Amino acid sequence: MIYIFPRLFVCSIFYICFGVYVLFINVKSLKNRVLFSFCIHLSLWALGNAFMLIAPNIYVANLWRIVAAFGWCFISSVWLDVCILLKNERKEWMMDIKRLYMYVPGVFFFILYLSYKPNEVIIRSNNMWKEKYPINWLQILYIIYYVVFFLIGIMKVQEYGKESNLNRVKKQSKIITKSSLATFIIAVFLDIILPIFKIYECSYGVIAFAIGVIGVWYAITKYNMMAINSGSTNRYILENIKNPVFLVGDDLLIKDVNSAALNITEFTKEEILNANFKTFFLNSVRNKMVFEEIIRMGSVKDIETNLPNKNNKYILCLVSSSLLYDDFQDFIGIVYVFHDITDRKNTESVLIKAQEKLENTVRKRTVELKEINLRLMEEISERVKVQEELRKSEEKYRALIKQSLEGMLVFDPYTLKILESNRKVYDIFEISENEEKILTIDKLLPLNRKELLDKVKNIIEKRSVNIQETVTLKKENGSVKNIEYLMELVRYNSKRHIMVRITDVTEKLILEERKHQIVKLESLGTLAGGIAHDFNNILAGIIGYTQLALQDAEDLIPVKESLLEVLELGERAKGLIANILTFSRKTVIRPKVVDIKDVIKAVINILKITIPSHIKIKENFKCNDANVFVDVGEMRQLLMNLCINASIAMKKNSEGILEIALAEIIVSDENQNKYGKLKNGKYIKIQIIDNGCGIEKSIKERIFEPFFTTRGDEGGTGLGLSMAHSIVKRANGTIAVDSELNKGSTFTVLLPLAEKTLRAEEVCENINNDITSARILFVDDEEDIVNTNVRLLKHVGYNVTGAVGGKKALEILKVKKSYFDILITDKSMPDISGYSLIKELREEKFDISIILSSGFKNEADGEFINSMNIDEFLLKPISKNQYVNSIERIMKNRSTTIK
Repeated sequence: MIYIFPRLFVCSIFYICFGVYVLFINVKSLKNRVLFSFCIHLSLWALGNAFMLIAPNIYVANLWRIVAAFGWCFISSVWLDVCILLKNERKEWMMDIKRLYMYVPGVFFFILYLSYKPNEVIIRSNNMWKEKYPINWLQILYIIYYVVFFLIGIMKVQEYGKESNLNRVKKQSKIITKSSLATFIIAVFLDIILPIFKIYECSYGVIAFAIGVIGVWYAITKYNMMAINSGSTNRYILENIKNPVFLVGDDLLIKDVNSAALNITEFTKEEILNANFKTFFLNSVRNKMVFEEIIRMGSVKDIETNLPNKNNKYILCLVSSSLLYDDFQDFIGIVYVFHDITDRKNTESVLIKAQEKLENTVRKRTVELKEINLRLMEEISERVKVQEELRKSEEKYRALIKQSLEGMLVFDPYTLKILESNRKVYDIFEISENEEKILTIDKLLPLNRKELLDKVKNIIEKRSVNIQETVTLKKENGSVKNIEYLMELVRYNSKRHIMVRITDVTEKLILEERKHQIVKLESLGTLAGGIAHDFNNILAGIIGYTQLALQDAEDLIPVKESLLEVLELGERAKGLIANILTFSRKTVIRPKVVDIKDVIKAVINILKITIPSHIKIKENFKCNDANVFVDVGEMRQLLMNLCINASIAMKKNSEGILEIALAEIIVSDENQNKYGKLKNGKYIKIQIIDNGCGIEKSIKERIFEPFFTTRGDEGGTGLGLSMAHSIVKRANGTIAVDSELNKGSTFTVLLPLAEKTLRAEEVCENINNDITSARILFVDDEEDIVNTNVRLLKHVGYNVTGAVGGKKALEILKVKKSYFDILITDKSMPDISGYSLIKELREEKFDISIILSSGFKNEADGEFINSMNIDEFLLKPISKNQYVNSIERIMKNRSTTIK
């Protein structure tokens, strides 16, 4: 605002000065007067915008906005008027009724502009008032009016230049055309194009008009007349003429005089040369008439006039004058020849003065009467405008309420009766038209009358600009709807009332709650991943020491059996950790061929101790081979989710039955549509059947959507069935539900039958003969893991060296550079990570095979393994047989490479 105000203010002063300058050049010229009006409108436009920016409140800003509007609403009309007079200056045009048609659009838009409410048109942003207009049909009409009138005016200026035979006129036309076109383009961009893209600062278009004004000024001053040069005249002829002679240039400056002229006027030559001829000569009605006659006729002879002298006295003379043209027939000036008739006219002068005095008195009185009449007309017009503005404002306000996409109503602040409302309000509250007629605001919103009246009082007394709150509505069917309302003071039917805007925010709040659930689940996944990683290291030690104990208890059968049970429990814990890492997305999903019966039995064992005792579990297996290619952890999660949901559905039953059925089916062309368009072939069908509350038809289609839950405040996240659906889809299967209210539900899962194949891990578990004498360096940051695994591998027959931490391992390797065949290292270590240790060995060209171990594996691990040529990757906790299988594969490959 600090920089915008001076620019606009300077522009307004510039336009006023230029208008006065044009009027001063020739006040009798019609086009000069209209051009002066054009400059005044520009000045009002700039001045209004400038002071609107620094207005102390919205009402003062609105007054200056009206001043600015009066300026820019008529700019196009006045501009076209100037261009028409520039081409053909006729007095008849000034009285032609067609001329008034040009000003009708300006009057129309100015009246419409006054009808806008200040707080809808002017906003305050960053301590600065700005205008903001919506793009509507009125805006489009104004743009058309602005563009059409300015383009027509520019065409008139071009015609003015083309039709004239004067070179200077052609140059004038080109300059005015170019500067006006530049003004038009810049103003359109600043005040029309930028607001379309919602860029509002202030009316910079008014500044752009300075280009056009400067262009017109340059055309007037430089190409108005060809100057007469005193050196080009014949001094001998001038000095021998006994009557006073004046040579006036095309810029109305006195260019030369003879001695007789200096003697009669008593001026020196330096005082009179380049003096303004208007100031010198055209300061009386008679002299102006003589000048106009010269211009009209081209020459005059022996016309009475007054020649002023240095003492501000007038010398009565007869003047003969003629227009001067150059070789190009361009107008270059006027020659005046005076003849002194003072003695003859002394007696007549008294009568002439008396007549002029009378004329001046009559003229002054006429002006006063016109001003009085004009003031009366303006007062009448202003009253009519105010009444019309009030009527249009109320009509527009009522239409705004009816057409709004949000609920809007207006109520009386004392009786609380609703005066106006739109259909959206009653759609939100589900109210019929009959109820609408008798409704008051306290019956609509869940607020008591006293509380509502207190809020209204605060708004009316301006203690609060508005009141915005969210309330909860409970419908008859038990469902809940969240309503947000905004109350503010408005003027309606010439009185103060309260307007309320109402919005249904139920869906918005639901989405926010779902967002919070996602954040909590992400945090839980991160925590689970961290716990699983640390537990892997503990579990590795437990499994390792158990295997060592087994080696030392060969002859102690009872102890060996107990240790085998411990080892089996460790393997189960290992699988559990893998599931936790899968949930937290810390490891990749590993599908393999499994017998789904084993997975179901494991889940049943867990369910027996987790679900309520009144629910009985029933197994119904009708197939022998139930092999599927899935991730075991995901299958457990799928079955647990479905069974837990079934138990919740039966929590109110006195006796619940949870049946898990297993069968083999064949999908063919005949029954394909029944199973969701699966590929033809053999499938394993798993059914979870309960006799619980069932599922309503209205929500059955949505149960697999993320975050959809019917548990309400009981804590359901709405992710269980969504995750089950995702797991089945990843296994190339399908899931469906069949349910009847109060009779139970059946969830059916179809998974492709897989051929039972012996997995590589199972084959390798049996490799325990022909052990090589490998030299191994075992590295981990946990001392217990190093000790147990060194003892285990030494017992197998390997030459094993242990190192706690990557730093210690690096020291050993540098001392025994070519000694070790295999390096077994953990990925995550505090001093030097497994990544850094392997990278340094590869850079120094160590000939050593590498087994990398970690609690989890991600995409970055895969890229590193490929780039660093790592031989094996093992997931913790790792059994002795897994180490032996990997070591033997590496040693076999090394021996083949050496050969």
